[in-house]
Amino acid sequence: MKKTITLLLTLLVIAASSFSTTHVVNSLPYTFSGSMMTSQADTIVLGSSRLTSATSGIHLQSTYGYPINDVVLDLRGSTIAFGTAGGDGNYGVRVSGASGNIPYNVKIIGGNILHEPSNATASGNRCVNITTGHDIIVEDVNAIVRGYNGKAFVSGGPFVYNNQILGGTYRSEVTAFNSRCNFDAPVIHLADLRLADMTSAGGSYHYLVDGVTINGGPHAGLVIHGRSGQIGGLVYLQNNNIMTDARNDMYPTYSGTCYSTSNPYGIACSGLAPGATIYNNTITSGTQYGGNRGILLEGADGTPSNPIIVRKNYVDVHEGPNVEYGDGLPLHALRARYGPGYITIDSNTFIGTGDNNAATDHTGLLVHLVRFSGGTPGATKVIMRHNTMRSVATQNGVESSAITYDAIDYDSLYFTEYNNIKSSGNIYKFGDFNGQSHGQVIEGDTVGFESLTVSPKTYHLGHLSNNFDCAGNVAKDVTYIDGASDTDIHFANSGTEDITLQKTIQVLVRGSNNFAVENANVSIINNYGNVVMNTQTNSAGVAAGPVTYWFESRTSTDSTSYNNFSLVVEKGSDIYTTDLIINASVPTMKVCTLSNTAGEIDSIPPADVDDLSAVPGTAEGSINLSWVAPGDDGANGTASHYIVKYSQSPFDAGSFDAATSAANPPTPVVGGANQNMVLSGLTPGALYYVALKTVDYSDNSSGISNIVSAEAYVDLGSGGEDSTDMYISQGMVPPAGASVSSTQPTLSALNILAAGTNNYFFELASDASFSNMISTSGAVTESNSNYTAWQVDQDLSQGQTYFWRVRVNSNPYSQVASFSILATAAANYEPKAYPNPIDFSAGTLVTFDLPSASSDLLITTISGETVLLKSDISGSFQWNGKNEAGGTVAIGQTYLWYVTSEGVTYKGKIAVIG
Repeated sequence: MKKTITLLLTLLVIAASSFSTTHVVNSLPYTFSGSMMTSQADTIVLGSSRLTSATSGIHLQSTYGYPINDVVLDLRGSTIAFGTAGGDGNYGVRVSGASGNIPYNVKIIGGNILHEPSNATASGNRCVNITTGHDIIVEDVNAIVRGYNGKAFVSGGPFVYNNQILGGTYRSEVTAFNSRCNFDAPVIHLADLRLADMTSAGGSYHYLVDGVTINGGPHAGLVIHGRSGQIGGLVYLQNNNIMTDARNDMYPTYSGTCYSTSNPYGIACSGLAPGATIYNNTITSGTQYGGNRGILLEGADGTPSNPIIVRKNYVDVHEGPNVEYGDGLPLHALRARYGPGYITIDSNTFIGTGDNNAATDHTGLLVHLVRFSGGTPGATKVIMRHNTMRSVATQNGVESSAITYDAIDYDSLYFTEYNNIKSSGNIYKFGDFNGQSHGQVIEGDTVGFESLTVSPKTYHLGHLSNNFDCAGNVAKDVTYIDGASDTDIHFANSGTEDITLQKTIQVLVRGSNNFAVENANVSIINNYGNVVMNTQTNSAGVAAGPVTYWFESRTSTDSTSYNNFSLVVEKGSDIYTTDLIINASVPTMKVCTLSNTAGEIDSIPPADVDDLSAVPGTAEGSINLSWVAPGDDGANGTASHYIVKYSQSPFDAGSFDAATSAANPPTPVVGGANQNMVLSGLTPGALYYVALKTVDYSDNSSGISNIVSAEAYVDLGSGGEDSTDMYISQGMVPPAGASVSSTQPTLSALNILAAGTNNYFFELASDASFSNMISTSGAVTESNSNYTAWQVDQDLSQGQTYFWRVRVNSNPYSQVASFSILATAAANYEPKAYPNPIDFSAGTLVTFDLPSASSDLLITTISGETVLLKSDISGSFQWNGKNEAGGTVAIGQTYLWYVTSEGVTYKGKIAVIG
């Protein structure tokens, strides 16, 4: 079974039995026109394993009255080598048509499409070119483009929709290009995507790009390009591995903004439609040339009900000096600019690295890890929450900032919430090169400094001597670790600059019998005589609210006066008063006892946590947890404490107590607020399962939360040989958890593209520790294709799980991947779930094709929560989008499915778009 772990199953399914005619191509170039089609579906194959063309390859061309449809170009086991004469504007495979004759239901599957020019300056060549058409799938294709201004995949236009790129490797060895502004050399370029054109034609989305490997590009890796003044592309970019390495031999020195080295983002989006999703992608940097940046969002037009989603991506990048303009502008792991709309950025990892070594061309002096620019009141709300961020300097002389708010002229456009942030320099910077920033909101972040610091500042307001308005910024409930401080506030030389620091204070009022007192009045009064909190206790005896405890401006000298407060608690004539000091280090909970009032017995436990999430942390051997806090009574009030458990083995409610207890869980915040925790001291790279319970002040305990898992963070550095194992791990086939049918499978590793002779060493074992070795490969010389492969030299047992790894030369071994050999009864079964993506609002159902034997079907959320469970079913099952409770699942989410039959489990994903 192929790619059941990383790929969504395809929307278009063309049964092999429906092929009425096979067209054999014996020479290139070859044009298959619509008039050549039979009455039923056609398949096209090559007559030999390799065909070569001096110019172009295969053209699937709709002609007047004969649109190409229901056609499969099957290149599995074959290679197209095109452009060998070195000309310009050639293609490997092209699909084209015109208005009224649009290609549809076309599938290009497998094989290699290689640009092999005789001269290095052959320009404007494309391996795959979809000029128009809908419901087109390109699956498991491997493509390499060379020369100048080349692209491995290009598509776009008004009639392009419901198309998919699934799996495969797209590699660029292009060395020069004309213009970075015109996107002349991205590896994959999806251009001129317009929402209005797509919806009017009846499309559901433009492109799904899933499970693709992109590497070696000199420019951007994957570009989504809309049209100026119009809402752009509705795309789903997920589960892709992207590595680019900036270079441009056409302009060895700076020749102007567009005529310079590069604009090297892994994913660059200039125009996105509401609901566009960037999910679970890995973006890393090359080390031979100028490295690259992470994700660019320009003109992202999300809406309140349908935002742009950037979720669970791993971005670890470094960029060489003078890569973009020639004037040393900063590296970005994420940048959003030019009036972004509603965007939700959550549960990602962003790492950016800089050094001060002129010998490392791929790493530069300036890191602005996450940078926000621009926005429109009422049309912009960018929420950045539950992310892990590291802005790292490896040497002195590097300027770094974790989050930069740049040229934001309106209040409350950007909300930064419950992130884990570390920086070698600035943690937050308000105002930068392009202009001022005021009125932005920070809440619940945990911030600290890296081990090496270069001019570290927790809050930096203003930029140089510019007269910027950087006032009205608010930071609430921030946790400071590793040298960061709430009083570490730095101002530039001029301008209006200030920041307000707030903390949510909780007051627990108990009676003379030590039980909670409800409806007691709680007031907090600051040193200026102003009442800053006035509320009543809830049924758990807790009153809570935000209190401004520090205000600092460039001209203020009285900030410390905000530390001193008076607390007054009243219940009838029973009064309690005390002085109160509030700062970042004092506990958030203040317990007060009324001597003449009895409290009521509490028998209501906290609600169960059902949204616990886990991602790798920022420090070696750590995992970051986040969840919404329950209350003391159900969801109301504030609980007493958490019990957090973890294990390297799965556990449930019955074995919760036996799992390892986490040290120092956080003090609960008020119910409904976000809560964060860092699990530390774990084995780097190991997988851990985590769950928690919540306990109130009367020792009532909740049930167990949802159980989540994540790998403890492994610090692999910023490139060079130390990152080789990680790079290979992103391109291992079969991937971790896969099932294969062959008893002598082929193991493949993505080539590392390093200079010189590279030898690969494969190891296969029956256990993850490799103490029971089955076979080793010896030295396997790197192949000329994208992958280097080795076939296991003995029969493996069906139904068994095996473990493999690979190293290059003397570098460390890759991460370990496991796979299982399918049992004979299941070997020929390949499950399907279609259509995918699915629009339930249109009344469409998802059909699961199941084995004839008894099967179990489980559908879950990405975080592992059960959506639907069906047992003892077979043949076919249709899902209407309802969960176990009868409710409709959320739109814009991806759900996991698992089919278990005869001891074998198959996995897949379903994207819900309506």
